[in-house]
Amino acid sequence: MFHQNSDVSPKYQNMAKPSITFYPKMERRTNKTGRVPIYARLVLNRQKTEYRLPVDVNINSLSDWNQMFMKFPEEIESDANRIITKFQQIFNDIVFQHAHVLDQLNVKSLKGYVFGIKEDKLIDVKFYLRNYFHENIEKGTSITIGTKKNYIKAINHFERFLKFVKKEDLQLSLVHNSIGSEFYDYLKKSYPQYDKKPLTDASASGNVIRIKHLFDKALEKNLIKSNPFGGLKLNTRCPKRGKLNTIEVQSLYKVDLSTNYKLDKVRDLFLFSVFTGLAYSDVMELKKVNIQIDSNGEYFMEIKRHKTDIIVNQYLPLQAIQIINKYELCSLYKETVLPKISNQYYNDTLKELGVLCNINKKVSTHIARHTFRQLLAEAEVIDLAAIKTMMGHSRNSDIDSIYHDVTSKQLLNAKNKYQEFINRLLN
Repeated sequence: MFHQNSDVSPKYQNMAKPSITFYPKMERRTNKTGRVPIYARLVLNRQKTEYRLPVDVNINSLSDWNQMFMKFPEEIESDANRIITKFQQIFNDIVFQHAHVLDQLNVKSLKGYVFGIKEDKLIDVKFYLRNYFHENIEKGTSITIGTKKNYIKAINHFERFLKFVKKEDLQLSLVHNSIGSEFYDYLKKSYPQYDKKPLTDASASGNVIRIKHLFDKALEKNLIKSNPFGGLKLNTRCPKRGKLNTIEVQSLYKVDLSTNYKLDKVRDLFLFSVFTGLAYSDVMELKKVNIQIDSNGEYFMEIKRHKTDIIVNQYLPLQAIQIINKYELCSLYKETVLPKISNQYYNDTLKELGVLCNINKKVSTHIARHTFRQLLAEAEVIDLAAIKTMMGHSRNSDIDSIYHDVTSKQLLNAKNKYQEFINRLLN
């Protein structure tokens, strides 16, 4: 029996392709009328189901049935042909529109979409989440890259949770009210047998809040009767981040590493982040085009943050410029301004540096950015708009951001204060 496969992306090559087959089902012939119903068979992800079309045909027409094209000649059983064509087109449209999430859809859900069978009760949770993300968040022009990444992380966590509780095919309408608290508990616990590490309360809460938002949208569309995450009490307070004090920064800056290139290179990268507030990923991607020298010889840096897509603008202090110049002539770093090393290697080496400098804290890439913010405060840089611009923080919540942009003068004033403080600290 011939069946028509829809074109799908290469990611589905290792699984059964979605297909629909139409055929007269002789064994379902009606005794009273003697007519034979037309059935459709759907196959998806190695699952199959059948559906009886709202049409039947004269038994004498079966000899004219074309198995290859799954139709009768035009002059015979035109109603059957019309209905088959209609559902074939619906199937093709659905598979094309949802190709990005077909692996999240079970065959019963596909059946609901194609034939309009109580669609709200047949939607897979995984399919709904992925499809909503794709249509409303991934395509959102006003949504930052960081927010999009956070949503997809939350969805990934929720899918792993469904697999953990053996409910991968859970339908949206069957989500029970306790699933919100169960998901929250799952995120905070460790399951070594599944290589699952616990998240902090704040991180777990952030993931739950994003999934709750997606369920809120399902509630608005009347796909569910209540949000299972509603009323869930969450601890959204972030743990206090570590930072280096001025003595520790001074110790790192002054330790003699002239005979240890490995530690010296990592120290330079870390201090560059301390002096500029750039995150690890942004330091790794910093290029010459991101730094310009103005008519007064001031080095100005402009770079889009990898995490949030927000622009960082700031004048560089002398100590950051010295680190750039140190590696400028090295032929190994033609594209990027500074050496590129892996995050794991970077953090492992930072631990060695911490021990060498008698720093009794977990020295990591992230601590540098918090240290920068602390040093700005100690340097008495209080222009909040300038600070946010220097760190690449959003100003959407600032009333002043509606009326004015941060000026070069503001940034230069902030840099000069910071420079004076750094000079006193390190000399």
